[in-house]
Amino acid sequence: YGMGLKQKGLLVGQVAPTAAAAKVLQEGDVLLAFDNEPIANDGTVLFRKHERVAFSWVIAQKFYNDSAELTILRNGEELKLKIDKFHPEASLVPVHLFGRSYEGPSYLIVAGLVFTSLSVPFL
Repeated sequence: YGMGLKQKGLLVGQVAPTAAAAKVLQEGDVLLAFDNEPIANDGTVLFRKHERVAFSWVIAQKFYNDSAELTILRNGEELKLKIDKFHPEASLVPVHLFGRSYEGPSYLIVAGLVFTSLSVPFL
C-alpha cells in the first residue's frame, strides 16, 4: 500500500455506497487522519493525555452537513480529501421492525416457503 516506516493508519476494506465517504474513499486506501487527528494502526486516536479511543469517536462528533477532511494514502501518494456534507450511512435494510404500525402478519407462507421482511437480524 506504499506506507512509510513512520506512517500509521487503517486500511479501507469496503466503503458502503450510501456513506458520505463513498464519493472520496476507495477500497485499498489507507486512512491516515480524520480532521487532522492521526489514526493509529489499531484504529485509535488521542483522546486525552495518555488516553486513546476508537477513531469512530471523532466521527461521532460530526453534525449533519459538516465538512470533514481526510488524509489518505492512495497508491503510495498522500492525499487530503474533503467530505462537504457529512451524514451517517443510510441503512438500506431496517435494523429492526419493532414499533411499526402494520397490523398484518410479518410473514407469508407459500408452498411451504416462509417469506418475511428483510432486517439486520435475518442477514
